[in-house]
Amino acid sequence: MMRGIHLSLFFFYLWGIFTTAMFSQNRTLWREPVDALVVTDENEFEVINEKKAVYRVHRLIHVYKPKGDKYAALAVSEDKFSTCKDISATIWSMNGRDLKKFKKKDFDVIKFSPGGTLYIEDAQTRGADLSWNKHPYKVEYQYEIQYNSLFFWQDWLPQLDIPVLKSSYRLILRDENIKFNEHFLGDSIAVQERRTNKGKEFYWELTNLGPADEDSWIAFNENVGILFTPIEFTLGDYRGRFDSWDNIARWYAHLAKDQYQVPPTVKGLVEELTAGIADEKGKAEALYYFLQKYTRYVAIYLGIGGWQPHPASTVYQKKYGDCKDLTTLMIALLHEAGIKAYPALTPTRDYRLLIDDFPSNQFNHCITCVPLQNDTLWLECTADYLAAGDLPPSVEGAKVLVVGDNGGHIVQTPISAPSENLWKSVVHGSLSSLGALSFTGSIRTTGNQAFWMRGRLIRLKREKRDNWVHRLVGKHAASVNIQYRVVNLDTNYQQPLELDFEGTANKLAKVSSRRLFLVPAMLNGFSSHSVPDEETRKTPLYFRYAYTDIDSVIIHIPLRYSLEAAPNPLYLQTDFAEYRMDYTFRESELTYSRYYRLKKIEIPPEAYPAYRAFLKQVSKTDQATFVFKR
Repeated sequence: MMRGIHLSLFFFYLWGIFTTAMFSQNRTLWREPVDALVVTDENEFEVINEKKAVYRVHRLIHVYKPKGDKYAALAVSEDKFSTCKDISATIWSMNGRDLKKFKKKDFDVIKFSPGGTLYIEDAQTRGADLSWNKHPYKVEYQYEIQYNSLFFWQDWLPQLDIPVLKSSYRLILRDENIKFNEHFLGDSIAVQERRTNKGKEFYWELTNLGPADEDSWIAFNENVGILFTPIEFTLGDYRGRFDSWDNIARWYAHLAKDQYQVPPTVKGLVEELTAGIADEKGKAEALYYFLQKYTRYVAIYLGIGGWQPHPASTVYQKKYGDCKDLTTLMIALLHEAGIKAYPALTPTRDYRLLIDDFPSNQFNHCITCVPLQNDTLWLECTADYLAAGDLPPSVEGAKVLVVGDNGGHIVQTPISAPSENLWKSVVHGSLSSLGALSFTGSIRTTGNQAFWMRGRLIRLKREKRDNWVHRLVGKHAASVNIQYRVVNLDTNYQQPLELDFEGTANKLAKVSSRRLFLVPAMLNGFSSHSVPDEETRKTPLYFRYAYTDIDSVIIHIPLRYSLEAAPNPLYLQTDFAEYRMDYTFRESELTYSRYYRLKKIEIPPEAYPAYRAFLKQVSKTDQATFVFKR
């Protein structure tokens, strides 16, 4: 084994000499300027037996600009099932001079604090900042992690948001009886197979990988790569199979089956919370709102604790837990009320989209599924500011595995309509000849728009909240003086969130000797920066949710001013979005209206150029100036 590693390092150093020579001639090894570049990315996963595997990584990265410093960092997590056996790094100058070396003892070890978690299992992270204060420079690092379960079989995801010159993945099976499945992202990749004294070996390689598409809300949006999963695995004292969704659901059900018990006093509490409510949906909503107020969410992901929920009695006593813990308590409360409910495992949409023909560990979240007589009620137990039955954007429209009584099945959560996620604003104002606006106004939001605004307002401290509202209302003004009040902020989440405000915005309009220059799109509007730089895409463009914005601005213009110039009214209708801008100017009063509706949360690559052209027109109109002359 060591001889093979030494040979690979020998060839790596030869490659370093060669690339240094190239760099001296070309400044960068990529075809265009970049902040950083992965020159070499070597990944090796060695399966020793059904309970032991070793993952080795070796990378060389060129950092050209300060913006690329974020790629000169390394952090490796450990817990009960994974141990970092070796880790080291070197910072090099571009001419190959050794600037700084890091050994295992030089990496900071950060242990996960027990203060906010229920489950620790020796969790810690080894990390170091490998950036240098003079650019350009090179970073080389390698590490080795030993896993005590094939559950953590490492995927190969070579595409990053910076270019990669060469990436490889070597899979070594010491025990050829161990079976695995693979799933290719994009096109299949040619494999080289051979037998060595270690066992059966598979090798994949890719070169000259451009950055992954940007401007998409889906984090797992690579064009190329391979996902792996073992057919059988052991995690702690539990055995499982990844050969079907049914078996994955049965495995999770086995982990959770004894965790739904609650203290006897909870039965009386459930009866009290649901007293006088006749229907199951109303009872479920009452219990959900209790859970929101009674518990808090903490993130726990490592080891078997990342999968096995803690007993509902413990979560009830501690008043906090992670997604599966809160779901377990929610289901236990519903059971006490005689209502059937089930856990639903899901990848959040900012993590990845579930591949339903590849049964495997693709999950990072858990929600509650409540099948009612006429509908299914979905409950997101980690959200504090959400109406019962609503889902946050992270799991809206996601494919989930519902863990039923006898196996499981994949279903898709509902997708809210654009009209459900409404922003409606009205501003009345009077503009002075010096460009200042005195105004009153209101914003009314529902659905995900309310969830977004409510979260912002509740989490911010008073001073920062005031600043946020000032920026929201007065983004085009030199300064804003504003008073406001919020209705339904931390109660009545099923009701619209309303923000009422009044104040003055100084220099909202630019002034010349005889003219006023005004951009009336005060609250919403796209700028030129809203148009993505990339002209084409290979992958879909995803949005958090579909929505509707309706803005009305009624402004009294000083007497003797007439409208000299204005953009033409615009109406655009496409399959993915709709836009309208219109106005009237009568008796010194400008009435401006803007309507924008995003109809779909996914735009396929073939429709992307049309979307980009659409957005260019919208941003140009939103930023257009109305000119008034006296």
